[in-house]
Amino acid sequence: MAEPEPQVERQLVNADGSPIPTPVTWAQRCASLSRRTKLIAGAVVVSLALLAAALGNLQKIQDYFAEPLSPPTVPPIIVEVENSSDEPVEIAARGNFFLWLPGPGARHTIGKYELKHADGSSFDAGTYTVPSNSKKRFFAEVMDQVTYGQVLERADCDIAFMLRKVLGGHKTTSDLPFTKDAINSYCAGVDIGAE
Repeated sequence: MAEPEPQVERQLVNADGSPIPTPVTWAQRCASLSRRTKLIAGAVVVSLALLAAALGNLQKIQDYFAEPLSPPTVPPIIVEVENSSDEPVEIAARGNFFLWLPGPGARHTIGKYELKHADGSSFDAGTYTVPSNSKKRFFAEVMDQVTYGQVLERADCDIAFMLRKVLGGHKTTSDLPFTKDAINSYCAGVDIGAE
């Protein structure tokens, strides 16, 4: 039986006979680093990954912290109620308004409003008695702020309020342009006591 040949370590040599160093593998390089260096390198890689993810989602982050745009609203509209009769007239706090749309045929839409005192307080028991031979100013608050706020932005309509008498009947105010300038400058008026 032949003896096995002893294994001789063979090494590559340069032309001048000097040995060529063996290449260092990544595993050998990683094993030669200290634990602290490995932790710092890992932290840098994780930080860069998080930064890249944050920059990729920068718009989403800005959107999250940005204040949402509020929808347009209708400011309170001044309604001047006159009672020219010799008797007090009781009116309801809530009613309908007509929004006259542009174009032929007198197209309109109907919405809801609530009358409030000039200080913003609501009527007691949902009604108010207008004394005889007097005038009173109220604020009319449109109920569906989002829908009619968008209509107000277009500024091409007129609005009229229908005031209901508690004992029956109703009166409609004069038309008011449904624009921010008109709402802030003028009022819709009606004589609730007129026959």
